[in-house]
Amino acid sequence: MKTIIRLGQYLEILGKVSESKKYISSKELGELNYVTPSTVRQDFFYFDTLKGKTKRGYEIESLKREIVKILGLEKGKKIIIIGAGKIGTALSQYKDFKKLNIEFTAFFDIKESLVGKEIEGIRVYHLNDLKDYLKFHPEVEIATICVPPEVAQDVANETIKAGIKALWNFSPVIIKVPDNILIEYEFVGTSLYSLIYAMKKRNMDK
Repeated sequence: MKTIIRLGQYLEILGKVSESKKYISSKELGELNYVTPSTVRQDFFYFDTLKGKTKRGYEIESLKREIVKILGLEKGKKIIIIGAGKIGTALSQYKDFKKLNIEFTAFFDIKESLVGKEIEGIRVYHLNDLKDYLKFHPEVEIATICVPPEVAQDVANETIKAGIKALWNFSPVIIKVPDNILIEYEFVGTSLYSLIYAMKKRNMDK
């Protein structure tokens, strides 16, 4: 899983490299992602299509195309957001997603003051309309959950009933889902806790 996470990081990095640059070495890519060149090479070793050229490195455009295929992004993805608050709004405007044809197509909320409005060009629907929306947009299989923790489970249940196959959860709570539903969590505090622990361990080792 860490390799897949790093592939996504490499892809975002490559998207920011100057268009005039044709090749990139494992050393350069490692420095940009704060990992060793050996880690980059090991990550790419698992995939036959991620091959470099001796003394030249990896051809950037080819490398981007192959990583996109590995991650299943070649056809893009359409995703909805449940919860039109600050987190959901910020996610919908993340520019690197747009470069990879990842499109947030709709917000869903229960606040009547938001329903019917557009946030940065994305319409807000009532959560009760989710099932009908998915009937007309069967290509949407992923929902991002950005709601308060006390309602996250109920919202997830309704979202799954409506036909969603995978959840990306930003609510700070563990959600129970059926075995056939995929779920990924983004706990904001987790990275901070890991950082604090690493600092503690480093101080203890001195």
